[in-house]
Amino acid sequence: MESADRSICINIPAERSVTLLDTWTARESLVDRGRCCAIGLSDIGLNELLPLYESARIKPAVVRVELHPYLLETELLEFCKEKGVVFLAFAPLGHEARPGPPEDPVISAIAARVGKTPAQVLLAWAVQQGVRRCSLLCFHELTN
Repeated sequence: MESADRSICINIPAERSVTLLDTWTARESLVDRGRCCAIGLSDIGLNELLPLYESARIKPAVVRVELHPYLLETELLEFCKEKGVVFLAFAPLGHEARPGPPEDPVISAIAARVGKTPAQVLLAWAVQQGVRRCSLLCFHELTN
């Protein structure tokens, strides 16, 4: 595998004796050694991202967070756009909460009006927000 094909995404460490910046610095060394070409973050808010972004030698290539009409991440999305960080929307159809966005009467009404499924409406909404990539939690959600 070419190093250009490898990337790594990290979550905020649960063990708080190891800071996010410590973890990030270790990941930067993986890039330095050619073990991956890009690193990113998952499940992070803007308040946690800002100090890391300011201190990081290698800036995050991607930020992956849950995003759908029930969970807006407007400030984080705008920051990522401004800094050129890819914003990956996790669970754009909702995550665990039921009823969720696909069952929302407003989403269903829009879907019926435009002749699409609620899932298609939600994915279109994510694209309209400026999200460049979507990561589906479960493919079976597309059929609901």
